[in-house]
Amino acid sequence: MKKLKIYLDTSVISHLHQDDVPEKMADTLKLWDEIKQEKYDVYLSDTTLEEIRKCSQPKLDILSKRSEAVEPLQIYRGTGTSILFSQLC
Repeated sequence: MKKLKIYLDTSVISHLHQDDVPEKMADTLKLWDEIKQEKYDVYLSDTTLEEIRKCSQPKLDILSKRSEAVEPLQIYRGTGTSILFSQLC
């Protein structure tokens, strides 16, 4: 069966560590577990990465560590190429 392709914007990734909205964080962590099980092909954009890089510490480290668990996340670049999320953080 072909995997569903999903695009994650900044808000989805940010909710991986968002204690002030526990219900959204719980939903996002459930999705992340499904991503780790390779149920989806996951894509991000350059814009999303730029926004993530602006996160303060320790959130940036937490998001980077969580992303390593689900490599490869494909980063869509305007040129049509893609690279791994961990190569950018």
